[in-house]
Amino acid sequence: MAHVVDLQSGEFVHAENDLKRRGRPRSMPFSDEYEAMRLEDPNRISLRKRQPDDKLAKPLPRRPLSSNKASSAGSRYIAYWQKNEDLLIPLVLTLISFWTRFYAIGRSNIVVWDEAHFGKFGSHYIKREFYFDVHPPLGKILVGFSGLLAGYNGNFEFKSGEVYPDSVNYTFMRVFSAIFGALMVPLAYETALELKLSRRACLLAACMVLLDTAYLCISRFILLDSMLLFFTCSTLYCLSVFHNLKDEAFSLDWWIWLAFTGLSLGCVSSVKWVGFFIVALVGLYTIEELWEMFGDLEMPFERYLRHWIARILCLIVLPILVYIFSFALHFAILNHSGPGDAQMSSLFQARLKGNNFDQNPLELAYGSKVTFKNYGYGGGLLHSHVQSFPTGSEQQQVTCYHYKDNNNDWVVKKTREASDYITDDVEFVKNGDTIRLVHDNTGRNLHSHAIKAPVTQSDWEISCYGNETVGDNNDYWIVEVVDDISTKDTSRIRSLTTRMRFRHQQLGCYLSANNVVLPQWGFRQVEVTCDKRDRPHDTHQWWNIEQHWNDKLPPAPRNVYRSHFFKDFWHLNVAMWVSNNALIPDPDKEDILSSAPTDWPLLLVGLRMCGWGDDQVKFYLLGNPIVWWSSTFALVVFLTVTAAYIIRLRRQIYDMSPARWEHFLYVGKTLFLGWLLHYIPFGIMGRVTYLHHYFPALYFAILMVPFLLDHITMHAHKRTRDLIFAIAFFAVISTFLYFSPLAFGVTGPIEKMRGRQTAVNEMSIFGNNASVMQSQCLSIGDSLTLFHTLTDMQLRDHDNKETDVDTGDKRSHADQGKHDSKKQKTKQEEDNIGNETLDHKEAEDRGAKPHDESNGKLPKSTPAKQNKQASRPKRSEKTGDLIFEDYPEFRPNLTPKDVLQIGSFGGTYFRPIHSQETGQDYKDDYKEFPDDWFEGLDIGKHVISPDYDANINRFKVKCGQTLEQWEEQGWIRDHDPRGWFQWYCRFYEGRRCEDDAYQASFYAGN
Repeated sequence: MAHVVDLQSGEFVHAENDLKRRGRPRSMPFSDEYEAMRLEDPNRISLRKRQPDDKLAKPLPRRPLSSNKASSAGSRYIAYWQKNEDLLIPLVLTLISFWTRFYAIGRSNIVVWDEAHFGKFGSHYIKREFYFDVHPPLGKILVGFSGLLAGYNGNFEFKSGEVYPDSVNYTFMRVFSAIFGALMVPLAYETALELKLSRRACLLAACMVLLDTAYLCISRFILLDSMLLFFTCSTLYCLSVFHNLKDEAFSLDWWIWLAFTGLSLGCVSSVKWVGFFIVALVGLYTIEELWEMFGDLEMPFERYLRHWIARILCLIVLPILVYIFSFALHFAILNHSGPGDAQMSSLFQARLKGNNFDQNPLELAYGSKVTFKNYGYGGGLLHSHVQSFPTGSEQQQVTCYHYKDNNNDWVVKKTREASDYITDDVEFVKNGDTIRLVHDNTGRNLHSHAIKAPVTQSDWEISCYGNETVGDNNDYWIVEVVDDISTKDTSRIRSLTTRMRFRHQQLGCYLSANNVVLPQWGFRQVEVTCDKRDRPHDTHQWWNIEQHWNDKLPPAPRNVYRSHFFKDFWHLNVAMWVSNNALIPDPDKEDILSSAPTDWPLLLVGLRMCGWGDDQVKFYLLGNPIVWWSSTFALVVFLTVTAAYIIRLRRQIYDMSPARWEHFLYVGKTLFLGWLLHYIPFGIMGRVTYLHHYFPALYFAILMVPFLLDHITMHAHKRTRDLIFAIAFFAVISTFLYFSPLAFGVTGPIEKMRGRQTAVNEMSIFGNNASVMQSQCLSIGDSLTLFHTLTDMQLRDHDNKETDVDTGDKRSHADQGKHDSKKQKTKQEEDNIGNETLDHKEAEDRGAKPHDESNGKLPKSTPAKQNKQASRPKRSEKTGDLIFEDYPEFRPNLTPKDVLQIGSFGGTYFRPIHSQETGQDYKDDYKEFPDDWFEGLDIGKHVISPDYDANINRFKVKCGQTLEQWEEQGWIRDHDPRGWFQWYCRFYEGRRCEDDAYQASFYAGN
């Protein structure tokens, strides 16, 4: 079919019917592969195939018809393909994409990586239990829906690394998520067509998305990333279609695709807030488009105003409605009390089924036991525990805590002077009363004094001090009512609805919680201070009663507590924002899963997703190097070429027609800004970052590659273009085939994957990338002992030698010299790193309850049940390793004493802790071990210090993870609540228990 271009509109027209192909110009709009032949109409030209000698060729002689039936059938198939290729190519790409995403998707039967979080959130939807997470709810609602379709009842806990029971159809749930990842491929192809790339360039774009091992791997699990990426792709596609309809403003197609763009914006923003970055891209495009219209003097003002109204309705109002609807659905489904209640306002919690708020007495009386909720967004419950401040007054800590336990309970009492006048009659607390708040669990008084707060030093410290008889006027607080949500009468204090402040009687400061997080010694809970500033409108100084117990008072009337949807919606979003901002790297540890944004474009890091034992299916999140490097290179080339064109234009050198230049700028700006807006924010924000945060930005960079190949080769001979694209296809496909086992799952010893890392390093034009894969993956197969990694791993970055503690001799380790580890970690982390998922603060914000002190008792350590007692190991004279007769494969080379003496844990290992596993507190349990282990050590600094001190470590570095992370991932056993090293200490001393085989397996990498 001949192709005709209208020179006035720049659009393609079919020569046969003289109708414009509006909105979907396909494979050759800006290619010089076709040349112009002017028709009778001076405003139109016909495009005819350019011949190799740049001359119009004579018509090809008609080939004789073949009598061969097979040849005739083949011709029919070819003709059918050519007629329907616009449908068949996306269909074939979709089928191939489904195969790659679904192939052996259920091979690993354990909870992998963040399935521990999002699978658990899906469980909450099925059980209709309210939870809290830092992400909007749409993606997690879809996860819950997939579980519902799979027949899952919501009772599995999704602990990281745990085997799925037969009752959980995890394969179906993974397939459901993989569908979104698979649909990225046809969307990439269709988007490239809408960007008016050649057919071969469109296929290359789809191929790069299809065969990127990072996209493939992330799509095969119960995660939100595939949904986020799908809606990101759909938004760019809808925007591109809408752009091509700009000359048909206000037509039905124009309205449909504008609305689809807004709908997709709402969906991508409702999965993760990363979606707001593409909202910014569409916003910038719209601003530029409206600005250009503003300069069109021929456009009537009424029409220009309609453009504004249309975009406000479809690109602002519609996405907001979709976003709000996702939260309305979230609240409607989760109507039962759950682990995230405390993040919400007390009134919101009152409407949830399953709590006891309906038993709250309505008005506060002296003698009532209550919990106080901070009214500020993200505020927690007023809390205290037996631990003391390490500085300042060194009195009992007071914090805000986002989870419910009995350390949140306070008893409202009169001042000591007024206690003599207490009667059996009920006396209600009134506005302006002076009261004393007594911590129910420890009997100490809420107290403040002129000592600086530990973090916010402009405020005074809040502590717990004294008891019923010991104390002073610093225990007294004056109640100041701000307002009451349900009534204008503020003379009395009502449960849930009265908002009040507590003013210190002596200092005049106000009880406040400003979402400042305490260090590790405060268990990362929120600091509570006495704010010197009198700010009546500061909600962080406001408190309300959440739970209320008083046997002398009846429950409140039914339906007295009601919350409003938009207040709950706003409250939850602010709480999400506050929690997101709190996801900052922990200075007391190095998270070996996290990475810096500067590592992503050149693929300098990977991410290990699961356990690394020989009997496990192992997954490693690493992109296709050709895809990642070429996309980054394409971004640089685009900037360079664009700068060159602009300079030449300034010198009045025109390299292309105005229409081609406008198209080049539109596509290039859209893709480059899309990449920039999705990438730069992660370099600015202070939160912890991971490799998968780069995936949306990568999509825009990928599309830049075929776009530039099309542009650069537009004047080349067809044979040359075919060769360049063939090389690109071959490079992408062959690299995928080599690295695909990392995405499909590696079985057997990980040692066989060593060549992949070597290949990455040798292929990289940027030099040895020292990828985390090298240290997380390949070192497992080496003969490094456990305590080499525990304490001496830093030597990898020194002289590749290690010191034998007993002899002082230095001996070379050939194996160790092979590794230039980018991250410092322990052998436990080597074998389990994939089972850890996120920074422990993020785990807390996603609904996992962090450790806290459930009572004031400090029990002794609980040793494991002993099956038998063994003798201490002997040291091999030949190798220097320790030999355990009953566990010959377990051969560390350092004793527990050696480990402690060289400061492996920064002085913190035996610090006071509260165990999530046992629910008990542990303090001074190091005393069960021989005194000579601690000989010469300052116990307070080198053994039980609450703060990690890198200077104590022999190599002056921080390494390892927090106890909270290990507890969160289920790696702690109740035999040894402090973790692996505690087990080793007891194992070394001769204790044997049923847990030994499991713990010793860490050494063997099983």
